[in-house]
Amino acid sequence: DHEEPLLDQLKKIILETGDTKVESLRKTLGVKNATLIELMSQLVDEGFLIKHKSKAKGYELSSEYADTVPDK
Repeated sequence: DHEEPLLDQLKKIILETGDTKVESLRKTLGVKNATLIELMSQLVDEGFLIKHKSKAKGYELSSEYADTVPDK
């Protein structure tokens, strides 16, 4: 059983849904909050996500990837 790494699963979910909200992504992935924050940080480091200084805004898909998300 070759389960896809969590980071890849998370990327796929974000690209398919356009959702970057920590709470809903955490529920979808079924991981602890700390695990998700760690994964999100890795995606920020990769340039996949942008982390806003304002916690209320949270994360946003970087413009490089934003075009690949289907319109809601």
